[in-house]
Amino acid sequence: MLFAVEVEAIRSGRRLRIAELDHVVTVSRHANVEMAAREHIAVHIDTAISQIAVRVILSGPRTHTGR
Repeated sequence: MLFAVEVEAIRSGRRLRIAELDHVVTVSRHANVEMAAREHIAVHIDTAISQIAVRVILSGPRTHTGR
């Protein structure tokens, strides 16, 4: 199973958005993003981690455009 994971750098580490599950996960700066995403997905869909693949999409920081 292939999942797209959008990765955004934040002050405390990295934010992973897994759209297919509608989940957001925060990991430390030094965490292996791919493995963290695979572990989270495997637990939440109750399948073996070896069955999970992720496509990492890097995104820039979000900017606030409110007035």
